Amino acid sequence: MCFLSTRNTYDLKDVTEESASRYSQLANIRLRSAEAQPNIPADLLRLLYQSISQSQSRIPALERTVQEIKIEWGLL
Repeated sequence: MCFLSTRNTYDLKDVTEESASRYSQLANIRLRSAEAQPNIPADLLRLLYQSISQSQSRIPALERTVQEIKIEWGLL
């Protein structure tokens, strides 16, 4: 059980780090977009759409990881 708990803790840390990184990336793009107003360059918009798309595609896996850990820890 100790190994499982340690592994789960590392998995949660990975989820947290990935989520924070993606949020930071989106926040930086948003700031750059605000600074570029009123004309946001097309490459910046492409970067924003790409970042959103990549983040959205990862959400189910991250949620699944958290859900599995909750089950293993008896939180559900």
